[in-house]
Amino acid sequence: MTREESETVIRRLVEEWVELRGVTEEQSGAPSFSDFYSWLQQDYSPYLDFRSATSVQADVERWFNDELGQDGLN
Repeated sequence: MTREESETVIRRLVEEWVELRGVTEEQSGAPSFSDFYSWLQQDYSPYLDFRSATSVQADVERWFNDELGQDGLN
């Protein structure tokens, strides 16, 4: 899988995960990247199989933060 293909799917999965979990900032602060990444590893691991200049986890965290408007938090 290419990085671009994974990015497209993972960005969509961020929104799906937030909906499924009912995660809101009011409930528990910012949604947890580590919880999201664990969920990806369990259910969507093929999308984590791409080459990265930094690390796969770092790329996914950047996309997660971007999708949730948390760019400046980490």
